[in-house]
Amino acid sequence: MLFINLLPEDKRAIVRKNIILNLLISMLEFFIILAILVSSVFIAGRGVLEDNFNNAVGQNALINKNFGLINQEIKSYNDQFKSAYTLLQKTINWSVFLRDTFALAGSNISVRDISMNPQQKKMVIVGFAAQRDDLLLFLDQLKRSDYIARADSPLSNLFSRTNIVFEINIDLNLRAIERHYKVE
Repeated sequence: MLFINLLPEDKRAIVRKNIILNLLISMLEFFIILAILVSSVFIAGRGVLEDNFNNAVGQNALINKNFGLINQEIKSYNDQFKSAYTLLQKTINWSVFLRDTFALAGSNISVRDISMNPQQKKMVIVGFAAQRDDLLLFLDQLKRSDYIARADSPLSNLFSRTNIVFEINIDLNLRAIERHYKVE
């Protein structure tokens, strides 16, 4: 192959510099266009990310609100359980107390009715005694009990010697009952 060089040497250097300059300008334009495209992608991505972030924050707030309500309900239930537990700690096992109290009665005494009011510390026993001595013995044992502060029977209970329908009014000693018959 044959090359014919029609340009002088000084003009050839200028053309070479113009070609390099045009190449550099083209590359610079390419990189500027590429930077603009990348930045537009980043700007669009930023908008999408902000939207997703706002949605996530909104959902988180909703979840926190719902779980906050659930946590309040759980706290309320825990408070109720604590209240029930403290009530159980103060509960008296009345059935055992009554069993022990009526164990003081002899075999000739039957209890027909019991009325209790622990708030007023009162109890009334209505029953049947075969003989007056059995009733007096039961009344005496009630008076000696640590759990009973006072036990009284009307005089009308003592008029008959046999087949007595009686009523005994009792004041309870709740402190002693609580110490001994407290449910644990």
